Amino acid sequence: MRKTHLVLGSYNHLPEGTEESVFEETYQTCYRPFLSVLYRFPDIFASIHYSGSLLRWLESRHPEFLMLLEEMVLRKQIELLGGGFFAPLLPLLSNADRLGQIEYLTTFIRKNFGRRPRGCWIPEYAWEPSLASSLQTSGMDFTFLPVSHFRAAGFGENEYFAPVLTEDQGRALAVYPVFDCQLSFGTSLGLEETLEAVRTRHGLDHPLIAVFLAGEAVKGLWSRSVYESPDVYLEKTFTGIRKESLSMDTVTPARYLRSMRHFKRTYFPSGATERYLASGLCARLKRERSAAQKNLNGEGERFLSLGGIRLPLLRYEEGVSLYAKMQYVHLLTGQLRGDKSRKKTAQEELWRGQSGDAYWYKPGGGIYRLSLRRAVYEALIEAEKTTRQKGAFSSGIIQADIDFDGVKEILFQGTDINAYLHARGGVLFELDSLKTSRNLSNTFGRYEELEYSGPLGPRRRCFLDRFQAGPSGPEESVRCGTVDLGNFADSYFSVRELKRSNQEIGLIRDGLVSLGERKIPVTVEKVFQFRRTGVTVRYTITNRGSDDLSCVYACDLNLSPSSRPQKLVLAAGLSDRTVELDSSVPGDVPQAHRLTLVDLESEEPLSISADPLCRFLQAPMYTPVDAGEGAEPLYQGCAVTLEWPVSLRPDASWKASITLGVRE
Repeated sequence: MRKTHLVLGSYNHLPEGTEESVFEETYQTCYRPFLSVLYRFPDIFASIHYSGSLLRWLESRHPEFLMLLEEMVLRKQIELLGGGFFAPLLPLLSNADRLGQIEYLTTFIRKNFGRRPRGCWIPEYAWEPSLASSLQTSGMDFTFLPVSHFRAAGFGENEYFAPVLTEDQGRALAVYPVFDCQLSFGTSLGLEETLEAVRTRHGLDHPLIAVFLAGEAVKGLWSRSVYESPDVYLEKTFTGIRKESLSMDTVTPARYLRSMRHFKRTYFPSGATERYLASGLCARLKRERSAAQKNLNGEGERFLSLGGIRLPLLRYEEGVSLYAKMQYVHLLTGQLRGDKSRKKTAQEELWRGQSGDAYWYKPGGGIYRLSLRRAVYEALIEAEKTTRQKGAFSSGIIQADIDFDGVKEILFQGTDINAYLHARGGVLFELDSLKTSRNLSNTFGRYEELEYSGPLGPRRRCFLDRFQAGPSGPEESVRCGTVDLGNFADSYFSVRELKRSNQEIGLIRDGLVSLGERKIPVTVEKVFQFRRTGVTVRYTITNRGSDDLSCVYACDLNLSPSSRPQKLVLAAGLSDRTVELDSSVPGDVPQAHRLTLVDLESEEPLSISADPLCRFLQAPMYTPVDAGEGAEPLYQGCAVTLEWPVSLRPDASWKASITLGVRE
């Protein structure tokens, strides 16, 4: 029996926006034990990837960790892998951003550890054929894909044990087949358990076996073991691997590649991990796929298509908006000329805004987490601000299809705010405070997922129009208990008039309001006027039917001025006094003219003014996500609804105005 070469690896990453406490806990239970225990086994070689986000945090909080890592790199026990600095989903980026992110991390590793990485780690194994030329241009000689990608390329089960060559535009790249401890066997396994699973299914008489462990999985693996600490658990793991030294030798991928003389060639189709691709499916399709997999005795991945890598971007409206913002800022950054320092700063912020975890529903939350979305928006807004040349920038309205749906969006770019409008619903979907670099409408709706069901509710946008039979309860606007009698919230408005000199644009929509058996034609006209620190919307609602219209008109404003309800102060202005509201529970105030929301962390006020007086309702918004131990409610922001009773005879009109102001 020939001796098997074993490539042991670990990939490690926590995204931008992760809470400090989570970073520290993961360090103490996962990153520190793995490296410190491996240090005591100098005869075991490993290949490790750390994202740039994580390396920066380690550099500032635990420099001793990097000192130990540097020593292990210098004694050639560890080979560090490169990749995108902020762990982006590489196929979603332009070639220039791919190269920039990879070189950014390469430079960090070279400066801090004295070695230039030759191998590249791909988050979520998100592969497209064009990556071969991008990685080779970046100075990478090899990368890793799971055995499922090899199966999709036509390889049999006895062909998962040697690197192969793939090519794009005449540039060749070696690809190692990987057994992923968390993904390849349907359950999370440790390194020893994965080797045993490979032995059971494939035997060990192979030239090479590559096994990679997600660094953050160490805590869970230790928790289910019988050992008293993660250090002891890993000590037993590496001791077990050392005992296999008669049949296996650990080796770094670069060293093994130098010994190769002949390679098979192949072309891999586009693909990614099952969990990433499945995140693009609605709950119904996920259930159907799960049932089909059972009928195919677990072999469903061979035959059941999951769609393309970009499909998860379309799953959530908020994800589409985030991706559109990223692509728009990429265009702005690419247009910078002359000032190399300013362009470099803008690019680095853009790359930070490409952190892949915030663009899809990954285990633990991903796009559902306000902190991740906030960090990405902050970076993209900072990049956009950097592209603006002082003295040359002027406020204005532009129309551009930034979300690629065939309809142009209305973008107001000011000196203090950005305000983006979408024709669908005639809504505001982004309100940026340029002083704090925050999107103040960075909320998230309720979607059906496999883990939970219930009312899905309205879109979470600003200036969303609803017609109701009567007043709603404080909780109903959040829990979706009030029936919308109109058809305006999801319908497309038309641009009626654009006055650039007044920073004003008018939208109009002819629709219907259903009152019992009657369907009354109604026209809603919304004139948005953009100011330096806010947006004023003048409403005109006209009854175009022959019957009287008597209902309640409600305007929804979904806002995220604070990351936690405990840090949000609400004050309603009545005609004779001011009333404070508890932001952690639903509440309402009748006959008010103003509601002010203040984030205690940034101290930036956000105000809503109404004319005529209206009823204000507010409630904290939460969305449940599967955090691994049941559904966890994640805070998304504050839902504010303004209500007016409307009674119109045929051809009569009702008028109102709402102002949403920042720092007013």
